[in-house]
Amino acid sequence: MRTARFFPFLAVALISLSILAGCHSSDGPGIPLPKAWPRLPIQQYDSMTVVEGLPVEVRVNPSSTWQIVDDGMQGLTVTYPAVGTKIYFTFVKTRDQAERQQVVDIRKQRISLNLNGGSARMLHSDIDTVRNYDAVLIVSKSAVQTPVQLLATMGNYVVTATAFIDNPGIAQAYDSIAPIVRVLQHDMFNALSDISFSSE
Repeated sequence: MRTARFFPFLAVALISLSILAGCHSSDGPGIPLPKAWPRLPIQQYDSMTVVEGLPVEVRVNPSSTWQIVDDGMQGLTVTYPAVGTKIYFTFVKTRDQAERQQVVDIRKQRISLNLNGGSARMLHSDIDTVRNYDAVLIVSKSAVQTPVQLLATMGNYVVTATAFIDNPGIAQAYDSIAPIVRVLQHDMFNALSDISFSSE
């Protein structure tokens, strides 16, 4: 009989403790939930915006902002304000094939340094031998601050683009930025109007 009375008392005590604990936790600072990265829409090819005033036609995501820069080397900075990410384009005009190859070799070295020994997937464009147009898109899960890079030759111009995610805290968190990388890959895949890739 004593045991039968004890169990209801224990149940009431446990319920009271859980209510008190819930009240206490609501008053305290609590543990913040992880902040999700904003999702950016992947734009259709024909809805991307053409940037005027560049030596080659470049399309950008309409949800981004952009600025043409010319500090001795013409460039374009595309900013995604919602996610702290930028794409840096450069346009180097060369005089002949030898100079163009020299610029390409330097840019390849820079891309390699950005990868820092990590693996990468490369998407090659359809080569246009008549106009001397060619490009490669480099996508890496290892180089999380520079996950997408582009190198193209377009006639006398060598065009490069590097996506830079300005957040040192993501060094070991590729999964958290994967949706952003997909948008960056898509945008850079479609950035150069006169360059087409075989597959995305």
